[in-house]
Amino acid sequence: MGCQSLKPTSGLLILTETQDLLNDFIKSDRKGKYVVILPYELMTNDNLRSLESSGKMSGVLTLINGTDPSSSNSAPIIQRPIFLSPDEKCPSCQFGLYRNDESRYIWNPNGLGIIQERYDFPIFALYPYDKPSIKSYNRIINGVQFNERKSYVRFPLKAVEFDALMYAAVDASTCLRRNFCNPVGGYSVYSTPSIDMNENDGKPIIIVSAAMDSKSLFQDITFGLNNGISGSIALIAIADALSRSPTPVKNFQKHILFTSFAGESWGFLGSQRFVKNIFEPFNCIQNKTKPTTSCGFNTGNFGGCTFPCFRDLDFKRINFGNIDSIFELSSVANGISKGPGNIQEFKYFVHVDNENNAGNRLLMQGLGALSAVGGTGAGFVRNASEDGVFRKLPPSSSMAFLEKNINIPAVVISDFQANLSK
Repeated sequence: MGCQSLKPTSGLLILTETQDLLNDFIKSDRKGKYVVILPYELMTNDNLRSLESSGKMSGVLTLINGTDPSSSNSAPIIQRPIFLSPDEKCPSCQFGLYRNDESRYIWNPNGLGIIQERYDFPIFALYPYDKPSIKSYNRIINGVQFNERKSYVRFPLKAVEFDALMYAAVDASTCLRRNFCNPVGGYSVYSTPSIDMNENDGKPIIIVSAAMDSKSLFQDITFGLNNGISGSIALIAIADALSRSPTPVKNFQKHILFTSFAGESWGFLGSQRFVKNIFEPFNCIQNKTKPTTSCGFNTGNFGGCTFPCFRDLDFKRINFGNIDSIFELSSVANGISKGPGNIQEFKYFVHVDNENNAGNRLLMQGLGALSAVGGTGAGFVRNASEDGVFRKLPPSSSMAFLEKNINIPAVVISDFQANLSK
């Protein structure tokens, strides 16, 4: 997965700042090959396919933001999109709890739907954020302006060549066999202060969950910090707070199990794998003391399994039937804002699958009451449906657990009420 030029390709630089200009280019009778520069909001699948079909495009440069190098104050000409997303309009919903629900809620209405598409031409981002990238950006824009002054008819003209190559290995199975890549979703993490927890102790389990990663169309240009990472940071903060409890956590009436799932942006792979491991009886077919091509761990000395590949089998002490409730931390970085008098205000939302579930009601009421302690009026943790619209759960790890038992009380806490991008 990624962007590369399988063979070097080049084209004249041309900027299409609006949909009309882009349409004019696609319909024009221009000769030769062009590298088309366009704003991020025009990076729709329809536009990219139309460019591909035109026969005039050799590659795409998308403007994440930029400044006019000829301007004395470097005023922005292309603002970085705040609410646009390369993801689907309902990310991974075809793999979630509501995949068969034709009327499921659209959580990402600003999604461009291009991150899961395959394009047989190079697409690169122009994102000037440091001296080298600003220099590259200025050269590109100056090249466009040079071509425009010559009306694209008097040579020489400015062009760009793509020759970036990403090394891969044919397909996923080949890549895994050659140890070039790691299995998606296979590196999730869980931990518990209950060192004596076992599958037969009958003690209820509270799961505190977060996703540890996200996906991006362009490397290092992503909203993942606000999405996956903020939830993981909140999870670590909760674990730290509980470690300072006057009552040792191991003496709590319920086990606390912290989980951080990898690969959630790719069909909830981490949580699906974890739930499968603790829900179904495990049978180790083969165990060896030396790593194999399909399992790079020395599993024989650590109580693991070679096939299927597990470094250890500690997860067997987690009894799925003992799960009491789930608290999932989604995007929580943007729940703080400035209110009247420049005073910090907090606002978070609780999402559930079923508001009539007694356990869900209890969790929602508890979170609301807890967030109101020491304040006045309503707490800063609100029911997501307080606006009169019940949307059920946003794309979340909790769905994997509810697939097996829909009655488990589960809440997803987020800084958004109705839109993943806001």
